[in-house]
Amino acid sequence: MKIFNFTIDFEKKTADILLFGEIGSEIRANEFVDQIFGLEKEGIDKFNIFINSIGGDVFEGFTIYNALKGRNATIYIYSVAASIASFVAMAGKKVYMSKNAFMMIHNPWTIAIGDSEEFKKTQTQLERIKVTIMDAYRERTKADEPTLRSWMDNTTWFSSSEAMQLGFIDGIQDAKTSEPTVYNRFKTFINNTVENKFKTILNIPNGDGKMKFSPEFLKKLGLDENATEADIEKAVEKLEVAAPPEPPSPPAPKESDSQPTKALLARIEALEVDRKAEADKDAETLIDMAIADGKILPADKDAYVIFAKSDFTETKKKLDARAKNSALPGKTNIPGGDNDPEKKMTSTQKAAEHFKASGRAPLVTKK
Repeated sequence: MKIFNFTIDFEKKTADILLFGEIGSEIRANEFVDQIFGLEKEGIDKFNIFINSIGGDVFEGFTIYNALKGRNATIYIYSVAASIASFVAMAGKKVYMSKNAFMMIHNPWTIAIGDSEEFKKTQTQLERIKVTIMDAYRERTKADEPTLRSWMDNTTWFSSSEAMQLGFIDGIQDAKTSEPTVYNRFKTFINNTVENKFKTILNIPNGDGKMKFSPEFLKKLGLDENATEADIEKAVEKLEVAAPPEPPSPPAPKESDSQPTKALLARIEALEVDRKAEADKDAETLIDMAIADGKILPADKDAYVIFAKSDFTETKKKLDARAKNSALPGKTNIPGGDNDPEKKMTSTQKAAEHFKASGRAPLVTKK
């Protein structure tokens, strides 16, 4: 499972949580909810949720959405929020996307086994799920039902600017300025660490309003515990005088000197473009092979391509672990007689047996 407490700021009562991976198999709703309640017991009342997911089990997604909807949660879409993950994103009081992130919405789907009546029931259930999901999209976008149905029927991808324009999100986060960021979190940690370090040198307060220095610090200055502030100032001044002067600044490069640098930068930029094109091609090839092997369905190609471009190694690792034809429904079996165990199985049991045989979790309904 990929749910982590990225950072917890007890002073601000804030927790950052990553939702990276497939909902249902890598992100389990019950464990996520347990984590939320556990953090609240520790006094946390604000959650920053970072999403990078191609979707997964629709009912697991519903549970996560419901857990976040009534809380002070801000959603950040890092790379992709596709399928049911886009629904989860709608639970935030505020929703932001990275500038180069994408969001995808489409119809819920499932695998059904049985007669025509069984398929009718499945169709009715899928329509109910679709309406529930549309309600969350409508709440933010104010789009009418025909528009929402068209987007979902056509498996629509939205860039950050498109999602912003339509009302799915509240803002676009630039990687250099987005808050909260990894850099700023660690900067806060470092600053606090340095502050704690100084507290071992400076004992503050002293009751009389004067600063009291620790014996270890005074010893480093060559002073005893009875040293006055004037003695300390003189000792510090001596250290400043004894300190080596700062080296002079190097002369500014001449215009002619900068030409090779410009050429080198241009070459590096060209190589980066070539590298990205090659990486994108590798991602497409990886997903095409997975579809050919029956490890994923063609309808999910776009989502998996984006996931592979974002993290090729991790995506390949997951696909390599899947059995061939694990994404495909089982072959139609003709029952033998009244004692045939397959004949006595319900459609749900048959579907579960199929997924068990293929090495996949029995995800009843997917989106």
